[in-house]
Amino acid sequence: MITSAGEIVAWIIGWDLILELAVGSAVVSTSWSKYLHETLAQLGLEVPTQFSLGGAFTFDWGALLLVVVLTALLALGRVRTEQESTPAGD
Repeated sequence: MITSAGEIVAWIIGWDLILELAVGSAVVSTSWSKYLHETLAQLGLEVPTQFSLGGAFTFDWGALLLVVVLTALLALGRVRTEQESTPAGD
């Protein structure tokens, strides 16, 4: 019974960390999207990185692009590391 209680606490803490990272990455990617918009504006391209979807909802393609690129880089790095660390005989 005590083991089950410990697993529940660990499960709650694990999901808390996942939610914390999700919120943190959303804030950072939104800020970088604003930086992307300003950089494009300095280059003479007036491209909005956010689109209103009605009401209080917006779609931020700059933040989505950032998250997709960084996720792809992390996945590629993981695959390359796995290939490099696998012995040649396997």
